[in-house]
Amino acid sequence: MPVIWRPGVTSSVISLTHAVDGFTPPALPSWRSLGHPLFDQADQLGRAIVVATPSATFSLCLHGAAAACPAVHIPVDPSYRRRSDEAARFCAHVLGYRLPSRHPCRITPTRWRQLALRLHAFDLDATGANLRDIASELLDPHARTMPDDMWRDSALRTMARTLRDEGSALVHGGYLSLLDGL
Repeated sequence: MPVIWRPGVTSSVISLTHAVDGFTPPALPSWRSLGHPLFDQADQLGRAIVVATPSATFSLCLHGAAAACPAVHIPVDPSYRRRSDEAARFCAHVLGYRLPSRHPCRITPTRWRQLALRLHAFDLDATGANLRDIASELLDPHARTMPDDMWRDSALRTMARTLRDEGSALVHGGYLSLLDGL
């Protein structure tokens, strides 16, 4: 199965399993009745299906006999909210309800500037700049001449450290959270 189907990689894949005993939901309708199947592949891990409808595209991963007695499996992880929203959209479509709107994951101009500051702080740190240099370059030029006793307790120092650390987190995999859901 391609890496895109691994649950830890993206939150847009809906994982369906067989429902627990005592719970008998209706069987899933045929994929053609749900929309146009774009991809359908089965292997030892399960079955991967992508179905396109006029208003949405659903990526599904079926485990076991999930089609006969389906239940949505949503792991409790940092992507829980996105996973549950996507699952709710799929369930609404299957049950014939109007699809809830998907809130686009957009980067606002303010967030764009914050991301740029973090990445700039990471670049400065990578070239050997210390926190005072980062603060004077990105936040306040007076940070360079600030007395040491004031600098130790300065909010500028804390902000520079936060920018540097968050920039490093972005560069070392944090950018994936920006791509998730797009």
